[in-house]
Amino acid sequence: MAFKKIDADLNALYQSLGDLRSATPVNHSEYDSIKRLHRDASDMAEGAVGKSIDDADANYAIFSDEMKNALAMIEEAKSDIEKIVKVISIATKVINEAGKLIAKYV
Repeated sequence: MAFKKIDADLNALYQSLGDLRSATPVNHSEYDSIKRLHRDASDMAEGAVGKSIDDADANYAIFSDEMKNALAMIEEAKSDIEKIVKVISIATKVINEAGKLIAKYV
């Protein structure tokens, strides 16, 4: 069992969502969702500072896999704004799993 810190991953998600928010027109139907996820990722990153997470935890495996998917999809979405709906779904999963992990290890 090894312990990992996830605040850097969450900061990367926060920054990528910020870039996506900047690239998304304010009148886009998903703009508010991106804005909310951006704020949630920031809150989760702050909550994860200094916390060590068991990398054998099932929630960590989900978090880690979905984090990779989210970051890759955000890069794609910046060039194809219609992929935003998929990004929101994946980023929501990442933030939910981070919340479970942080709650377990507080």
